[in-house]
This record gives sequence, C-alpha cells and structure tokens, in this order.
Amino acid sequence: MQLNTLQDTSLYFHLHSLYLHTSRLYGSALRPLGLVPEQFMLLVALQTIHIAANLAKTLSVNRTTLSRTLKTLAARQQIQIKKVRTAKNRLQKLYELTPKGQDILKKATLEWRKVELYLKNNLEQMLPDFVTTSGWMTERIKELKMMTHS
Repeated sequence: MQLNTLQDTSLYFHLHSLYLHTSRLYGSALRPLGLVPEQFMLLVALQTIHIAANLAKTLSVNRTTLSRTLKTLAARQQIQIKKVRTAKNRLQKLYELTPKGQDILKKATLEWRKVELYLKNNLEQMLPDFVTTSGWMTERIKELKMMTHS
C-alpha cells in the first residue's frame, strides 16, 4: 500500500491531524493568558486534586512533566506548594491554586469554552462522515486555519 493511499484511508492519520489542529486551536485561545493547554488542564485538576501522584494519574502525564509544569505555575504564583505531615509522619507536598491562579483559571475557562463550542458546533455532526470521507479532513483543516488566523 502506498503512503498517500494510507493517508487517505487511515483513521490514525485523520485522528492525528485532527488532534494537532485542535491542539493548536486551544493553544491559540490560551496563549494570550500565558498558558498552554496542559497548564490549563492542571489548573482545572488542582481544584479538587492536590497530591502530585494523583494529578499525574488523572492527567495521564509522567511525574517529570508534571513536576516541571507545577514549578512553572508556582513561579508565576498561580499555585502554592504546602508541605504537610502525613499520618505516617512523612512530609508530603500539597499543591493548591492561589487567588491569582483562580483568576487566570476563570479567564482561561471562558476561552476554553469558546473553543469547545466552536468544535461542538462544527465537528460533532461531521465525525461519523470523517471516518469514511477522505475530503472531510481537508475542509476542516481549512476552517480551523482560518479561525486561528483571524
């Protein structure tokens, strides 16, 4: 099978392309606030989860990536790190949103919802067709590019 035929018929190629373009769309919406999508998702998770291991599991990220992102948000004073003793007298770090972090999360959530609404209105009804229609992805990419450049 030739590569261009595989690209035309492979669900993976279409889904991967869709992922890249939607990631750019979310990134463009959050960039003016100084966030990337992964940082936004972490701020959302920090509303209810405060332990690094649980955050990593919930967000499906490795601990190194999580640690780096937590340090970035702490340096921006969007989160605070508290050291507490566990029942077994071990030190444990708890991560919490600061008022600044809560404020940026509110603003970012508004932008995130705009992207969600756009995607829901423009992609939801097309996804079943996208599996079988090779030209569908090209048209969606053009729409997303136009939206991100406006």
